[in-house]
Amino acid sequence: MNRFFILLILISNLLPQSQVDGVVALVGENVILQSEVYQNAQLLAMQNNVDVSSNPYLLNSFVEKSLDALIQQYVIFEYAKEDTLISISEEEVTDALDQQITSMIARAGSEDMLEEALGQSIRAFRKDYYEDLYKLMLIDRYKGSFLYKIKISRAEVEEFFYAYQDSLPLSEPVKKYSIIEVPILPGEIARQEALSFISSLADSLTKGVSFSELATKYSQDGSASSGGDLGWFHRGSLVKEFEEVAFSLENDEISTPVETEYGYHLIQLIDKQGEKIRARHILYPVIPSELDREKALSEIREIFYLIEKHPTSFDSLSISFSSIYKNRSQVHGFLPDRMIDLDIIEQLSSLGDNQYSYPFEGGAGDSFVLLFLHESKPGEKPSLDDSWEYLENMALQKKTGDKFDKWVSVIEESIFIKIY
Repeated sequence: MNRFFILLILISNLLPQSQVDGVVALVGENVILQSEVYQNAQLLAMQNNVDVSSNPYLLNSFVEKSLDALIQQYVIFEYAKEDTLISISEEEVTDALDQQITSMIARAGSEDMLEEALGQSIRAFRKDYYEDLYKLMLIDRYKGSFLYKIKISRAEVEEFFYAYQDSLPLSEPVKKYSIIEVPILPGEIARQEALSFISSLADSLTKGVSFSELATKYSQDGSASSGGDLGWFHRGSLVKEFEEVAFSLENDEISTPVETEYGYHLIQLIDKQGEKIRARHILYPVIPSELDREKALSEIREIFYLIEKHPTSFDSLSISFSSIYKNRSQVHGFLPDRMIDLDIIEQLSSLGDNQYSYPFEGGAGDSFVLLFLHESKPGEKPSLDDSWEYLENMALQKKTGDKFDKWVSVIEESIFIKIY
């Protein structure tokens, strides 16, 4: 799913602007817009190595497949949301969204670069994408409950191999590696400086200075251009600390400074309607000082010197840091190169088996990282002797995909579908 998001970011500027708001189809109560169809069509084109930017007419061949896929997705959603045995909690969606955004930042290079690619603030993206991610997670869980009982026999795997052996792709290059990541965390001095500044803005507000004026001038996120206005959002779509305060305010009331993972906020409630509110805010981030940066760099260097003396301690340290910081520190089994963060794969590609890296700065600029490459395997032509698990997975995917497509084609008859 990370790769899907990054590709959509890269193609977003290619979408036909005149078609962004056109309605293509209705599936139950779900509206499919032309922008969705074109985004998915662009993605399909890229996956098939077709450059539609140089020849836009080629895009049309992927539009029909894109529409069919979106219709199927919403048909499944209509069934999934009625299944009382399947549910997705707000916490699950929020955690998944946090992980996606963290990975997107690492791949883009920084928060600013990601916001530039998205064309909106990370906060706005979080709010906009929350409901879509909920739907995707519910669909995935429903599909999983439908398909998990499907098994495949050895004879079916062999039949699949002999039927498709001439067209099977190489197995993906994979790497087994471990990460130790030391975050650059703001110290108490940085926190106090940020709190002091946001408190000075709160004092200005008590003296009658316009909230939107201060937000436009000082808020450090994309909402500054609209006077800090975040628009309407439902409970559960923003971080917990922010929401608890925002939902407790009365109309036009301004909060005291509120601390979240993004920094300090001043919040003003504009309006409230049940479980959704409209608010504006001023955000001032807590930025690690150069001293904080040097502290993290010193820590990663100490770990590096320890590993030089005791290389076998790398994995245990990786597990320990994962527990402490809940970041990318981890011992990974074999992962395809495409699933590894860009800043990590670049460093791993320069290492040999059983080698560790020198400390380097993480892609988002908020951490220092050490890597240990256990083993790297290139892509290979699959065979029954050497690639059984790979072939078994491919054969099972085809079998489950065929069964699921047949089931969807049947249930489509009971769902209202209108194509314009």
